[in-house]
Amino acid sequence: MSPSHDVPPDDTPAEEQPPAAPAPAVFRIPGSGYFVVACLAALILIPVLNWPAYTGWLLLIPVFLAWWVARMRTTVSPAGAEVRTTTGHRSVPWDQVRGVVFPHPRVFGISWARAYLRDGTVVRLSAVTWNDIPRVSQASGGRLPDPTVLRSQAPADDPGDDAPARADRVEEDPE
Repeated sequence: MSPSHDVPPDDTPAEEQPPAAPAPAVFRIPGSGYFVVACLAALILIPVLNWPAYTGWLLLIPVFLAWWVARMRTTVSPAGAEVRTTTGHRSVPWDQVRGVVFPHPRVFGISWARAYLRDGTVVRLSAVTWNDIPRVSQASGGRLPDPTVLRSQAPADDPGDDAPARADRVEEDPE
């Protein structure tokens, strides 16, 4: 008999069981980044093969870029965010985060999130974009709210009923 048969079944009703913690979400640069690096390496090979003594060092550029694509990532969990960059890594608990901002995109229309901490520092959340907000919200256990869900859950406004808006207005005396 295997050990799994020795364990009695869990008779706890589903509503009494604690909710499962959300799984951490890992955000990386897409795999197509490696294709871009390979294309760049092919272009760099033209001068390197023609003048290897002068341009051989150019092969370091695609090697560095491939390493950069492999290294950059952000892992979001209910405890916080762990950011890994080219120079190191940093763990940020959610209680230190004051807010998350998505600045105006500057390069190729992509803008990574930035977490503003209570001590005034800013941490860039590598590979986390505006489209990733629902996954970040779910993986953080709701510590970062999803504004797209909040908007869709808002009650629908009746365009013909503006009585509450009229009741708030101060009527002016015509005299």
